[in-house]
Amino acid sequence: MKPEQAFWNNDLRPLFQSVRGLFYERVELRTGQAGFPDLVYCYKNQRAGAIELKARMKEYWDLSTWTQEQRAWAQRFTTPNFPVLLLIKGAAGVAAFKAVDVIQEKRVEDGDPRTLMRCSKVSGPWLVQLVCTF
Repeated sequence: MKPEQAFWNNDLRPLFQSVRGLFYERVELRTGQAGFPDLVYCYKNQRAGAIELKARMKEYWDLSTWTQEQRAWAQRFTTPNFPVLLLIKGAAGVAAFKAVDVIQEKRVEDGDPRTLMRCSKVSGPWLVQLVCTF
């Protein structure tokens, strides 16, 4: 299993399923649109957005597999009411970024001020805070 798929299956899917009021759909491969993010979400009919997942076990946040089509999609569709978030699992844990904040980067160092949230292991409360705040 690829690292991104394992991140989804083992860490994120159980959390998305456990949070009341959090609707999500894993859509990346079903849309046929190049660059479409991995999933879209809506929390309690108030907050909606999209999330691109990356999993690269390096000592920094590795964005080298984030394609130009994915970056372009994030740039085009991000609005104040519809954030596109980048969720990365690496050797240092999990970090979240607004996609547009790191759109030109190939890597982001741990401790970068553009990091929205960081944790060693994701949890339900962490996920709720992420989708409600940004």
